[in-house]
Amino acid sequence: MKTLNLLPSLFTTISISAQSSHYNIQNGYVAKGCDVVSYFDNKAEKGDKKYTAEHESANFIFTSKENLNKFNSDPESYVPQYGGYCAYAIGRTVTR
Repeated sequence: MKTLNLLPSLFTTISISAQSSHYNIQNGYVAKGCDVVSYFDNKAEKGDKKYTAEHESANFIFTSKENLNKFNSDPESYVPQYGGYCAYAIGRTVTR
C-alpha cells in the first residue's frame, strides 16, 4: 500500500522537471557566452558581462545595450533552437 502512495509524488516530480527549460550552458551563459542577437548579423561575438539577461532560468550575454534591448523585446526570436544543442546531441537524448 505504501508503494501506491509514492506514485502520485513520483509523477508530480517527473512533470515538474519536464516543464523546466533546458539550455546548453557553457561558461555560465547560453551559446558559450556569445551574443545570440549578433548571430542574425552573421557574427559570433563574445558578449560583455555588462549586458546580461535571464530568460527561462538561463543567462544570456550581449555585446551592446542595443542587442540586449532587441533580445528583451522578443526573446523567443533569438533563443537557440533545441536549447542550443546540436542535432546529434538531440538524437542521442531522444533515443535513450
